[in-house]
Amino acid sequence: MKRALFVAAGLAALALASPGFAADLKTRMPVKATPLPPPVAPVFTWTGFYVGGHVGYLWGHTRIMEVETGAVALGPTNGVVGGVLGGANWQTGSLVLGAEADIGWSDAHGNGAVPSGAEFFQYQISSTGHVRGRIGYDFGGTLAYVAGGLAVARAHVQETEAIIARAGGTYTGGSI
Repeated sequence: MKRALFVAAGLAALALASPGFAADLKTRMPVKATPLPPPVAPVFTWTGFYVGGHVGYLWGHTRIMEVETGAVALGPTNGVVGGVLGGANWQTGSLVLGAEADIGWSDAHGNGAVPSGAEFFQYQISSTGHVRGRIGYDFGGTLAYVAGGLAVARAHVQETEAIIARAGGTYTGGSI
């Protein structure tokens, strides 16, 4: 019985002798982290440079005036166009100023005839170029603007005159 009492006392002592888990240490006051400033929202601006490319399809009509007679030939013009462009914008307040230029290449071509049918034209637009200035107003990320500039194109025109029979002989036209 003594032995049972002794074992029970030992088990009770083990159960009550759990570690202190640093309960006796002084607690430190929690240190509060300094708050970060709120993130600054990025401000949208149109200011900056840009470069890019363009590709598309040209369709329309070309009007050619024959100088000697004043006759006008009108014909369709169609073809693929493409090129490179670059520009810059500067924004102050809501006012946006900009400039842009591009150069392009084309295989647009067409043909036409004067109303009399005596002269035929074939033409091809091989290159184009544009220079533009821009002034606009920023409406919270939407830019409304007016632009103006100069547009040029390099074109090749070939005129063919028809054979015209005349009393007393035949005239054979040539190419210019």
